[in-house]
Amino acid sequence: MFPLKFQLCKTFYFPSVINPFTRSYRRNQKAVRKACRFPLFDLCNFYGVIFGLFGMGVCLYDILNIVQCGRTLPCSCSRGKIDFHLKFLTPEHERDCKLINLVLSFQCYALLVYGTTMKRPNLFLPWLTLYALVIIGDIFVFTMQLFTEGCDFEKRFLSSSLILVYNWLVIFCLFINLKI
Repeated sequence: MFPLKFQLCKTFYFPSVINPFTRSYRRNQKAVRKACRFPLFDLCNFYGVIFGLFGMGVCLYDILNIVQCGRTLPCSCSRGKIDFHLKFLTPEHERDCKLINLVLSFQCYALLVYGTTMKRPNLFLPWLTLYALVIIGDIFVFTMQLFTEGCDFEKRFLSSSLILVYNWLVIFCLFINLKI
């Protein structure tokens, strides 16, 4: 009975949320592979390991700093780039949210290192998804600042965003090259 059930499941089509993306990738597969052969994006697996280890180290350092600060964050650690002046988060909840984000980032970097060393590109997907959302958030913040304050580029914000997009493209190309 089990082999028959397995065959039914194997031939049955399960609709997926990512089907439109995979169909468009199949259409543009040659163009994506050609773009990923560009020398700046066609880096070796060693880059993925070093990048993942560096990210794990930074996340671990931040986790240890936040844990050592105690139940609430001091003023130097408490606010990020944007201060909304809304007090819907207590300092304890803000600390917990930062810890949750750091643990998820650490896990994504660890999966990136493991996927690179074991040549399993599917383990890159959490990192690619997380940082695609970060890039979308940066684009949203940039467009909101563009419409409210005008075109004022901060070198720090612009350079960190460009490095983030470059690293995402390199890891995506590594994902594509390992998928072949």
